[in-house]
Amino acid sequence: MERRPFYGERRHYYVRTMKLQRNRIYVNKTWRFLAPCLRDHGSEFVKKYNPAAKLALGIYDELLSKARITTGRNIYTVFDKKKNATAFRALMDYVRGQPFFKGDYCPDSDMINTYLHCLVIEIPEEYYDAYDKFLQSKYSEMYTPRQLKYLFSSKQRQEEYSILSKTGEAFTKFKKTIEEEFGEKANENSAYNSEWELPLKKKEEIFNCESEDRIFFDKDLDKIWK
Repeated sequence: MERRPFYGERRHYYVRTMKLQRNRIYVNKTWRFLAPCLRDHGSEFVKKYNPAAKLALGIYDELLSKARITTGRNIYTVFDKKKNATAFRALMDYVRGQPFFKGDYCPDSDMINTYLHCLVIEIPEEYYDAYDKFLQSKYSEMYTPRQLKYLFSSKQRQEEYSILSKTGEAFTKFKKTIEEEFGEKANENSAYNSEWELPLKKKEEIFNCESEDRIFFDKDLDKIWK
């Protein structure tokens, strides 16, 4: 049987599409809008998760199509396991005993020398609906006002709070994005006004995805995840 290539053999493509860099988190919509809900796994999880060196977060890996660990509403975190290795080991020792742990794997054929490792965890049940809305790019419907204040209260998250709550200056920035990317004028009555951020793009949220499709939600994948 032909063996499917893993990251080590596709690393240039993987880095190019996701623009991964060591010592820097890849900022996509999973990181911006969905990842904050992981804090509801508890203070001990946050204490272990935050210091570990994260490179990127996503909501699927096409190399694991239909694998058991892909079922459910999950977040995939790719770590640099060699940077702050003590923190990474502490996280893995802790999370493997938790009910939200779905699995972990080496996303590289060179398992001995690689610095990459991926952890798959299910989001807290309270945020299942937020996950489903996220897949449909319905950002302003993801969280309740209480959840928004709880998850996005920090200064670093104010831009995300503005987009998700549709308050503040986010529309001004979004209007400029629409005009620059599509050459169209956006105003209060524009169809774009339904959300103050563009829909998800597959290759920005899914590892090893070659699709350029803008809208992420897919019925076949939805059957697998739910």
